[in-house]
Amino acid sequence: MAFSVNFPLFSIVLCLLCAVVSSLLGGRAARIVSLALCAAVAVASAILAAYGVRIGRATEYLMGHYPHPWGNELKFGILEPLLAALFALVMLLCLVGGKRQLLNDLAPNKQNFYYVMCDLVLVALLALSYTNDLFTGYVFIEICTIASCGILMIRQIGRTTLAAARYMIFSLIGSGLFMLGVILLYAITGHLLMPNLKSAIAALWESGSYRTVLLTAMTLITFGLAVKSGLFPFHFWMPDTYGYATPASGGILSGLVSKGSIFFLIKVVFWSTPATSGTATTCSTAAAFRTCCTCSARSASLSGASAPRGRRTYSAWSRIRRPRRSGISTSASGFRRRSACSPPCSIF
Repeated sequence: MAFSVNFPLFSIVLCLLCAVVSSLLGGRAARIVSLALCAAVAVASAILAAYGVRIGRATEYLMGHYPHPWGNELKFGILEPLLAALFALVMLLCLVGGKRQLLNDLAPNKQNFYYVMCDLVLVALLALSYTNDLFTGYVFIEICTIASCGILMIRQIGRTTLAAARYMIFSLIGSGLFMLGVILLYAITGHLLMPNLKSAIAALWESGSYRTVLLTAMTLITFGLAVKSGLFPFHFWMPDTYGYATPASGGILSGLVSKGSIFFLIKVVFWSTPATSGTATTCSTAAAFRTCCTCSARSASLSGASAPRGRRTYSAWSRIRRPRRSGISTSASGFRRRSACSPPCSIF
């Protein structure tokens, strides 16, 4: 077995260590650590992807000395390390491109904590890419949610605090739905690893047992991850989250966090459910429908500048492009700010 198969575990542990180290450093040193981490993870993931191309099959990496169904494991082929490399590269570009705005928006004594949150977001995305276990995915989804709220509200203006509160509320709703689905699956199958779930669900579906429970569980998982990733029609928390964060935070939240949840949903649907069962057909159709609706809704919202005044648009880009209205002005950086005569905003 090649040494490169250890890279997923090394990348996850390295991200956690860098998060701890960055909390003890100053802002400039923490930024250097985070940039070096993103570059190292991107290179390691590219090497792992090349290894997957060479062997031509997926690899299961056993965590500890306990095999499934008791132990935990990572699984990677070609797609997983490619996505991990893409996540790290996008994170690197966001931090480099948003450096000037971060220096202006963040207090000097809080810059290192911003990079701690970025490291935690990266480790959560890596774990979601590589994990083969549903409960491990749930744990890192929660880590990603908390870190995302941190990088959103660290820009200390009132609107980001409200956006972070809204994001946290709906993320917790999505997490609760996802966890209920996982509990139902574990109750009727006794497994959390995706390959064991796939065989157990196939056996239950063929026998005709618990079909309603299986459909309910997969529906809860689909809706939970749809809420967390902002898929249509659960996208109403997205405008404030993307539009009022710093440019680096907006890129991380829109380009990485939501896509990590979507990729984990695809993994759950196609790795945990057999192709012959109705659950796979139902959930894959629902996921494809929501993805198409999201693309069409976001494409339509790009024309928000020419939309009637009474129509509300939902993308951050359309909110930036929208012409000036009464009580609302646009700053030089492109973000909207409210004047004193504007009515107060609410969380919902």
